[in-house]
This record gives sequence, structure tokens and C-alpha cells, in this order.
Amino acid sequence: MELDDFYRSYKMNGDVSVWGYEKRRLEFNPLMIHEMNADFLKEIYAEPKSLQKLNGYLILAVDGSDIKLPSTKKNYEKYGREIRKTVSADNEPCLASISCIYDCLNKYILDCQINRYKFSERASASMNIDNAEQITSDNAIYVFDRGYVSFDLMLKLINKKFVFRLQNILPKKNFTPDVNAIKAI
Repeated sequence: MELDDFYRSYKMNGDVSVWGYEKRRLEFNPLMIHEMNADFLKEIYAEPKSLQKLNGYLILAVDGSDIKLPSTKKNYEKYGREIRKTVSADNEPCLASISCIYDCLNKYILDCQINRYKFSERASASMNIDNAEQITSDNAIYVFDRGYVSFDLMLKLINKKFVFRLQNILPKKNFTPDVNAIKAI
């Protein structure tokens, strides 16, 4: 809803300056939005019959990226910056790493993590999974892009369904996994 529509629908005076709006926005606690979103999602996922599934499974995809943030001192301190040899430190962009877990069939982001630049994608994915499991206990198939495959994540998901996209690199020699060693894990 646009602010103008909001003011009209509640018959309020819509004379709010840009600075007034920005000032109020700075007072807003972003963790509150995170918690409200989690509560909203818990209500939706409490009704599993209303959710779309593939053969009884939610399809949850995990992926991350680096994002550019406004270059403020506070952001530099919290998230860091990209260090490049060709650019002076004053001109370095402020960057952060973001990771989300997304319900592909129902089109909801179940969790999103924003961390320091170059934060571990695998650690973020692990936090995404933990937070998603607090929202839904339904059976899920976890889907990961390249770069996520690790024994830690496989061990975390050992009793669940998961798929890792692998790089298209074949081993130089014939490779036969030691099945007994894998079963021991």
C-alpha cells in the first residue's frame, strides 16, 4: 500500500516530509520485522493442507549472493567492504553477504541472513535451515547451488532429503567412493 493510499483510507493528513518519514524509519527496529515475518509464516505453515507440495514434500532452495549497501560509516563497521588494490579505501563499496531459504512452490522466503562481506555461505545456509525448521516441520527437499556441498551440511541433513548442484569437474583418475567410510558417518 502506498503512503498516500494509507492516509486517504484512514482520512489522515498526508503532509509528511521526506525527512520526517526517514527519521521515523530510522527509529524502527529491523529485528521486529524479522520476528513478525516469522510469526506470519508460522501461521501459514501451521495449515499444511493449504500448502503446495511435490509428492508430499516442500521444495526449499538455499542460495546467497553479495549485495552493495549504502556507503556509510555504520555499514562499513558492521558489514565490511571490498578491498581492491586499484581503488583507494575511501572509494570502496560497502558490501554484505546475503543468504535466503525459499519455498519454491509456495513462493515464500522462510529465512534471510545478512552478514559481513564474504561470510561463509555454508554457515549462512545452516542458519537458514535452522530458522526454516522453526517455521515448518513438514517434509522438505533442500536444494543447494554449487559451492554449498560439504560434509557438515550433509551431516546436518542426514535424515532429510537434499540435492547439491555440483561443479562439472570430473576427477583426473577413476574415482570410487569408499562406501564403508560414508556409512560410518
